[in-house]
Amino acid sequence: MTDWTSQLVDIIRPGADIGSLRTGEDYLIARGGDKLRAYRMPLTDENVLDCLENLRAAILGTGSEDERATKIVVETVTEILSQEPPAAPLQIDLVTSHREIAALPFEAALASDGKQLLVGRTPPVVLTRRIRGRFRERTPVWPATPRVLLIGSSPEQPIPLEEHLTALMTALRPWVEPLEGVPEAIPHAEKILTTLEGASLRRVAEACRVTETPFTHVHVLAHGCRIRSGKREQFGLQLFSDDGRSAVGVSGSQLADALAAGGVLPTVVTLTACDSANVGSTTVDGASIAHSIHQAGVPIVVAAQYPMSHAGSALTVGTFYAELLNGTDVRDALVLTREALYGRGAGRDWMSLVAYAQLPEGYQDRLLDVRLKADLASMETAGLWAEHLVRHDATREKYDYVIDQLSARIESLSRWEAEAERVSRRDMLEESRGLLGSANKRLAELHFRRGALEASRGALMSAAECYARAYDRDPSSYWTGVQELSLEAVTHGLLQEPWRWHAAMHAARADRKAWNLGSQAELHLLGPYAGQPRDLDAASAALDELTQLAADDPYPVTATARQLARYVTWWRNDNGFFPGTADLGADVEEILSRWNRYTSS
Repeated sequence: MTDWTSQLVDIIRPGADIGSLRTGEDYLIARGGDKLRAYRMPLTDENVLDCLENLRAAILGTGSEDERATKIVVETVTEILSQEPPAAPLQIDLVTSHREIAALPFEAALASDGKQLLVGRTPPVVLTRRIRGRFRERTPVWPATPRVLLIGSSPEQPIPLEEHLTALMTALRPWVEPLEGVPEAIPHAEKILTTLEGASLRRVAEACRVTETPFTHVHVLAHGCRIRSGKREQFGLQLFSDDGRSAVGVSGSQLADALAAGGVLPTVVTLTACDSANVGSTTVDGASIAHSIHQAGVPIVVAAQYPMSHAGSALTVGTFYAELLNGTDVRDALVLTREALYGRGAGRDWMSLVAYAQLPEGYQDRLLDVRLKADLASMETAGLWAEHLVRHDATREKYDYVIDQLSARIESLSRWEAEAERVSRRDMLEESRGLLGSANKRLAELHFRRGALEASRGALMSAAECYARAYDRDPSSYWTGVQELSLEAVTHGLLQEPWRWHAAMHAARADRKAWNLGSQAELHLLGPYAGQPRDLDAASAALDELTQLAADDPYPVTATARQLARYVTWWRNDNGFFPGTADLGADVEEILSRWNRYTSS
């Protein structure tokens, strides 16, 4: 996780918000802890509108004023920001409450070294906009599990809906569960992704109103359009009319009201619509679509200030959501997205990208919790896929697919563990190490089912190391201790530190929950590897008591049965486990035969 330094840049103009740029107008610029700096605007409203229209025409290929238009705008925003190349990752937290300031493309600014400020720079710089003061509505909580609404509308011109749907599905893949009730491994995305094709404003509001689980992220794919307001025109969003027969222009405030129809606003809205961050005429009462949605209370709004190519729009949604949903800091996600667009070397898509961001207090600390919950949710999904594959004897290709997914989750959790250790989050370290152990053990089982015994043993050894780190940090956590001890015996054929067996048994006996009995039963089975006598009666007694205590919650019973079954079907001498000693297959079969509640699930 990048250690961002946030620098507030607030551009203040006394008086009412008339939204007009005038030559000689004085602004005050507050930057970080610096003294207020006076800035005299060199441009009129008409100058800026002409320049922005020329730049827009050049992007569309209908004009030839690119160089002149860019020069005057870039000089202005560069002088306003006056940014030296930073020595550490820097977020410019730009307050753009005045409409005429929001109209300027600050994303095109240069640093004092004459190079682009926001691309091709190490350390990175990210520019996020926001409004001054509190949002109109209470901002929603930061989500850990995604629930996405894809809004697509093309009443007059085609849109790359399939490309965007594919990009979103790729980003959401860690949370997409298998379809139940069928042997084929078919992704079932409806729980986390709703696609609204041919959208009208009324259909958007209805979708947000009827959903049982509020949408956390909304992605809009449509075309921008001009909406006339008196003598001037503003940019709006082109959707279908409510009767579905024609195109209508929708303002940002109208879209925001529709998104709030269910009483809860999303946390993230992305708009891959041309001019969705373009203010248009600054003298008309109103703002860009993106600015209006942000002002309504959506913390993160990503949009395009100018026309964006189809390829660029698909790259934007694919890169941004893949990073954001994986628990990446939104500022890192924005930098990576802009760099990806810049790396294409085509057009001004990278310059068009505009982001509004109102990050909650303690965002980076909160993000650690979110990342852990997101990884946990995706791990559970990977577990469902693994169980589905085992239950239906899937093909090798399907196993490879889930192995890749689970390996990606393990890599993400490993990065997360390193970050939690760096910031001394002890509570999270314990949980993350236990999760890493479980993930590696599940990965080992997939490798075994696929017939890759060496890979299976390697994953089990990694799992044992993770459980050991968790147990070392908290010896009272007997569950991680039992997991470590069992895998150590399985992979090495002995327990190198028998005292850990005694510590785990002591902690398990001190616990009054049903789970401790399953742990005690397994520890009795492992006793001979710690110099203890073989005591199958004690193991059976613990399982019988577990059955009685877990009468209202069968999960501890089924989970214990599943764990013990591994000694019979998987962790056997003929598979290379328990090297140099007899495995526990026969002992486990004997106590399971006594356990009247045992099932082979």
